[in-house]
Amino acid sequence: MATKHIWRGVEIPPFPGFTFDSEAHKYALRGRPLKNITGYTGKLRDHSFVNPIDLEWGSHVHDYLYLHDIGKLLPGGDPRMMPYILGWTEKRQEMGWDTGKMLAEFPNCSEKYLIAGRFDRLFETEKWDWLVDVKTGQPDKVTGIQMAPYGLMAILRGLTTVGRLKLAEVCIDKTGHCKMQQFNYKVELNYFWMVYSLQNHLS
Repeated sequence: MATKHIWRGVEIPPFPGFTFDSEAHKYALRGRPLKNITGYTGKLRDHSFVNPIDLEWGSHVHDYLYLHDIGKLLPGGDPRMMPYILGWTEKRQEMGWDTGKMLAEFPNCSEKYLIAGRFDRLFETEKWDWLVDVKTGQPDKVTGIQMAPYGLMAILRGLTTVGRLKLAEVCIDKTGHCKMQQFNYKVELNYFWMVYSLQNHLS
């Protein structure tokens, strides 16, 4: 059964013909494969020094925080997650992201650009709509280039506007300490278009 996504008190209708295989992490539109945004931005990162164990742990933390945010975290879970939960909860309170006005793990696409992806969180505050990428590890400048097309697709879907959109990355370490950096949507989107155009030309 497809997950229902609620935003501003209204269920978001499905994008006609858009499918997302969460197991294979593949997107398609009316049967036509769509390129994942990370397929573009992943080439900008040096993965040679990344420990597979760290990647697996990061995914575990990511999934745990998602279950916590949607209220489906079962009691008696992994005690190693507590610093991450406490740190993330504190950051949400600090930023005003704890009002319950949230869209989490939302798969989206652009029919015009044939791209797709799933952002972590979209938080509504009085003044801004915060598109947030939450992760372990250190802040990464490539994240802004990755988040900008997520923002574009959210705008095209009517979820936010250029005037309300803010981009941020929050990195949480094992002690629960959070490092946050913000990105300029228009600047990062320009960088993405350069990557998008070059890789499409070469492919």
